[in-house]
Amino acid sequence: MKLNRNIIFLAFGFLFIFLGYSSIQQYITTYFAQEKVVKVGFYSLILIYSFFMLTSPLASFFIRKYGAKRCMMLASLLYGFFILSLLVKSSVIVYFSSSMVGIAASLLWNGQNSYLIRASQKEYYGRNAGFFTTIISISTTIGVLAIWLLLQYSTFSEIFLFFSMFPFIGFCLLYIIEDIRVQSTKNHFITMKKALFSLTAWRFSTIWFAFTFITGLVVGFIPLEINRVLGLSYIGPLSSAFFVIPILFSYNFGKISDNIGRKPLVIISFILAIIGLFLLYFSTILTFILTSPF
Repeated sequence: MKLNRNIIFLAFGFLFIFLGYSSIQQYITTYFAQEKVVKVGFYSLILIYSFFMLTSPLASFFIRKYGAKRCMMLASLLYGFFILSLLVKSSVIVYFSSSMVGIAASLLWNGQNSYLIRASQKEYYGRNAGFFTTIISISTTIGVLAIWLLLQYSTFSEIFLFFSMFPFIGFCLLYIIEDIRVQSTKNHFITMKKALFSLTAWRFSTIWFAFTFITGLVVGFIPLEINRVLGLSYIGPLSSAFFVIPILFSYNFGKISDNIGRKPLVIISFILAIIGLFLLYFSTILTFILTSPF
């Protein structure tokens, strides 16, 4: 069965959002290190993923009330404004925008999960999710390599300004998708209460937070290590390896999960993540730098 129009536009909307955001995220600690305030980069990442976790249980309330499409569109704008805030070079503004993009992330990703399920037939959940992940990984790989090339001719500020427009293109693509909504409820406070006190919701949000939080910090740490050991010019090619693997395997693993279930693949992914973090401990050795993204 072919992918439907809504899933394609959803995926390419996210492609542009994260062509801007994820590409910049790979260089954010390096950028602030050059400004002699590397801690601002790490604090920014901490705020993003902390607010992502804290607001994720509440996101379902807003998605149910206003629709996944509207929530994702609003979130895409906040991603663009976050990139622009980096140009101001004010720690207060960066911290505020980091908190806002963390909230935006909860709306964006919970909205995406809700929308993808409702736009897909049950037997194709894994395949469609695999297609979506592949597109996201392609966008970040292209973005990281593009910034690496542009750094030969431009400054970080000029590049960030250019990349800030991509989330706004993503906003336009999300505008095109159909507004698929869940069945409305009359009492939204009951929905919020269920979200806040749902053990299942907290369990999944905690697992997702742990994975993305560690990923965010590692994404901030790896470029600094590459820069320290090999130099700035190696950040792009080596960091892109972090996203090449999902491009190669996400779609097929998604199809496999349709057959064997999600739980085995989730367990395997966490085992691989733990192994990758262990290898990162030896990042002063070039071989381990190259293998850590796996």
